Amino acid sequence: MTARALLSISLLALAAPTAAWAIDDPISVTELLNHYYGRNRYIPPAQVAPAQASPVEPEDGPPARERWGLIVNGDVEASSPTHIANTEKVLAFMKNYYRIPEGHVVMLSVHKTTVTKDLIVKEAARLKDAKMLVLYTTGHGDDRDDQSELILPEKPWITADEFARLFLVGKAASIVYLGDQCYSGGFASAMIRSLKRMKDPEGKRRAVDMIAISATDFCHVTYCQNFLLPYLDAFKDPANDNDPKDGRVSEWEAFKAARDKYAKAFSPEDGGVPQYLTAHGRP
Repeated sequence: MTARALLSISLLALAAPTAAWAIDDPISVTELLNHYYGRNRYIPPAQVAPAQASPVEPEDGPPARERWGLIVNGDVEASSPTHIANTEKVLAFMKNYYRIPEGHVVMLSVHKTTVTKDLIVKEAARLKDAKMLVLYTTGHGDDRDDQSELILPEKPWITADEFARLFLVGKAASIVYLGDQCYSGGFASAMIRSLKRMKDPEGKRRAVDMIAISATDFCHVTYCQNFLLPYLDAFKDPANDNDPKDGRVSEWEAFKAARDKYAKAFSPEDGGVPQYLTAHGRP
């Protein structure tokens, strides 16, 4: 059997969902292709519209007391105006779009406190009763193939798997993750894989719907505003309500609009490709 045939079989196996999961994970295919051809040859993944564009309707979701958000700015340069501005914009977005009440967004930013792994673990415990979670990370990441990490001012850093499990052990029925650090596609993909593996104390799969959006893919840096700002602005434009047209701009619709603007500014080789991943958990 030829190497090309083996690759085709591998891709089909990756794409096939199990009986319990419907998953849209183009990053896994990208990783396979990069290992097959070599990391220096980047192949942009296909963008596939998910079966469920949004896991929760902000207007019809859980009551306010069960909605929570977490913002983590781990930038080692505490005075970085870009990351500080981004956290404030995302804070306003969480309140306005997801209707997360005042006091329900945990802000961990290096311009306010020393962000450590222990602090993230401690604050995440406050969110264990949330039914809807919106998570945002920014700062710096790494492109390790085995464990994508969010770099923090002090070691130990936190891996995507560790980060995801902080929230998968709670009561969340829907999680939206927005990664804005370098190599964030790998972090988002690893979170999706963690959800697929996660089981509750009784051995059942966690019934969680997750959207994981990243400003770039697993092997490119980002400048932390080139995708984020068009993404946030896209929710304000009614013209983006088109897939389907239902009276609101979904995460998928905003992502497509921001991705198109990003593509005009950066080639895949220079800036990577923003990623939209979904997983729909069923017990």
